[in-house]
This record gives sequence, structure tokens and C-alpha cells, in this order.
Amino acid sequence: MLIKWAQLSDIHHLYNNYETTVMRDNLIEYLHNIQDEIDWLFITGDIAHRGGSYGPETISFLDSLLESIDIGKQHLFIVPGNHDLNRNPMVDRLASHILSAPNAKDEVNSIDSGTFETILSIQEPFFRFYKEYMDEEYPKNALHFVKRCPGFNVLHINTCLIAGSKGVEGKILIGLSKLYEATKHLPKDNTINIAIGHHTINCIHNDERESLLNRFSDSRIDLYMNGHVHKAAYHNESDNYNNTQMFNIRFSCCRSIF
Repeated sequence: MLIKWAQLSDIHHLYNNYETTVMRDNLIEYLHNIQDEIDWLFITGDIAHRGGSYGPETISFLDSLLESIDIGKQHLFIVPGNHDLNRNPMVDRLASHILSAPNAKDEVNSIDSGTFETILSIQEPFFRFYKEYMDEEYPKNALHFVKRCPGFNVLHINTCLIAGSKGVEGKILIGLSKLYEATKHLPKDNTINIAIGHHTINCIHNDERESLLNRFSDSRIDLYMNGHVHKAAYHNESDNYNNTQMFNIRFSCCRSIF
């Protein structure tokens, strides 16, 4: 199957100076010129900057992206990034407590509903934006979810549960129990499975990283797209059961044949 897609990450739309205006205008023009090469758009976080708002200029820019490619919102997939969060001292303390546990993976999997809701509250600006722009609720309590498309599925991974706290670089926790529940919605057939998240595999906490790769293998994830580090990179994760292509890209247009 041929999938024609573009990935965009780390927009940081708070910046609005000469350089960024030129860059964004050039991006819109470039996408318009190759619109026949793109059917799907993935945005892997950091639409805002340091918890900034999703104001009219941000919405207008996203509209321009879709118009330049001539696709609708049903062909758009979005996950949050660490700059889409509003930082909060209480959440910072809760995250520090989780990270200080002897086994952070078990700790984040077993947090009570009240603590989970408090930690998740710093993502509310993103959730509101998502509902208003995508005309659908972000399933925040599930944290991770699957969208089915013709011939492929998209696993949305919210890597930002503790990403708004200090000192979490390389210690990102995603909550593997919730991820496992989400992967149960991937059909057991030959359709392509794409996962999207903001953080790279190397950003994931040591307690979770190997288990996350195991979930990718068991769930037959063919492609993982992410951003965050503002540096293009690609590698392949292989085992006896599955190959997962890892794309760490700020902007890319690709044709993938599976």
C-alpha cells in the first residue's frame, strides 16, 4: 500500500517575527506546489510555545496548511508536545515524586485517578484547542488512542503526561498500562500501523523504554513519527517479529510503501 504523507512538528507558533513569517509562508507555498504528493498530515506536538495560547493566528496557519494540501481535518492527526502544556508547581511536585520511586514504570501505572487528573490538567489548553479545531473530544482519560483509516491505523501516543515538569529530559513516562489498552483497538489484520508521539524513543525513561519497544513489536507498529529534538534523524528498530521505522523530523514529506 502507498501512503503519501507529510509530518510537521515543533511549530512553536508564539514566535511571530520576520524569519518565522518568511519560513511559514514558504512552507505553505512549498506544500501547495506538491499537494498531489500528500494525502495525510501528521503534526507531532509543540504547536504552541511554552504554554502559549492557540489564538486566531495559530488557527489561521493550520487552516492554511490544510488548504495548501487540499485536505480536510479528517486527514489530519495531532498529538501534544511539552510546549503545549501550562506548567504548574503542584504538578511538578507530583511528577518528581513519581520519578523518585524505585520503579517509575510501576509508579506511573498505579497512580490514583485524582493524581492522574491533576497531572493531566496542565494539558487542558491543548485539549480545548483539539476539540474546537478537530470538532471532536480528545480522549484524555484514555491518554492514548487509535484512529482507523482506509488501509492503516494511527496510534496517538500522548508522551506529555509528566513532560511539563523540570528535569524530565530522558525520563519521559507515558503510562504503559494505558498504552496497552489503546493497542487493543488495533485490528489483528494486515493493515498498516502508524504511531505518533512528540518525544523520541531516547527521551523515554529507562524503566519504560524497552517495554515500549516491545509494545511496538507486539502491536506491529510499522512507523513511529516524533519531533521534540528539532533535528532530523531516522533509524530502524528490528526484532524477530517486527520492523519499526523511526522518524524524528521537524518537517518531512514522504511516500511510504508497505
